[in-house]
Amino acid sequence: MAQEPAQWDLRSCVDYAIQHNISVQQADVQARLAKLQADLAKSNRLPTLSGSSGMGLRLGRSIDPTTNGFTNTQFLYNNFGVNGGMQLFNAGRLKNSAEASNLSWYASETDKQTIANDISLNVATFYLQILSAIEQTEIAKIQIQQTKEQLVATSKRVEVGLLPELNLLELETQLANDSSSYISAISNVQQSKLNLMALLNLDASKNFDIVAQPVDQIKLQSFADLQPDYVFNFASQNLPNVKAASFRVKAAQKNTLVAKASFYPTISFGYNLTSNFSNQFNYISGYQSNGFSSPTAASPFVSVNNTKYYV
Repeated sequence: MAQEPAQWDLRSCVDYAIQHNISVQQADVQARLAKLQADLAKSNRLPTLSGSSGMGLRLGRSIDPTTNGFTNTQFLYNNFGVNGGMQLFNAGRLKNSAEASNLSWYASETDKQTIANDISLNVATFYLQILSAIEQTEIAKIQIQQTKEQLVATSKRVEVGLLPELNLLELETQLANDSSSYISAISNVQQSKLNLMALLNLDASKNFDIVAQPVDQIKLQSFADLQPDYVFNFASQNLPNVKAASFRVKAAQKNTLVAKASFYPTISFGYNLTSNFSNQFNYISGYQSNGFSSPTAASPFVSVNNTKYYV
């Protein structure tokens, strides 16, 4: 959170509102969600690849995954797998979907600027309302002071008989009306401050006072030489809401192509590699020799009744 400015002039109010207003923050969240959706649509065009592995212990009668036969022996098994795939042809559906999501993201980004402009305009409006209400308060104070002075002067004239008492009653009524106007002006100041604080997302219990900028320091652009055609063309090319509308029209055109691609077949390629292991596979039952002859060697002795004789 940014630090609150020491003085709340118009520029400070606008900058603070753009950073902290809830509507601006919501637009920023929507833009980030649109960016994630655009990235997801782009990644859908890439080949997929995933792997898996498993290990377990089986008891009792079960199927050995390496032989696919039943066994009653306890064994430990393990397996690994890799699979993936990709679309070879989809009539441009994934390509156009990614482009449509990208355009929607651009539109969401420009929506942020549109809301920021609207917030800036509302801040300026409430800021001027506060200044106007403060000015009305000062006018009401002056009016009360003038009415009091007239009331004192008229009271003296009524006492000496120069004026009827009706004039004094009229001034007392005028003073009551002026006091009511003054109270209403103070209420308008507080209401305008609350409206501006709501835009700034400030706590209503805080003390809040604005600083009026001197008129000679306010820089205003001269509009005397501006032509209507130039203003229209400039607004059409630069206003963020116009840009956002243009992006959404282009996104809708891409989505139309995505819908048309659904009428065409999709050609995909996939693969799957799996490996199984069981510790039962290491045990060999029986012995079988095929095409094998053990080597032999001649001996110079002969055995007769367990007695060896040299030959």
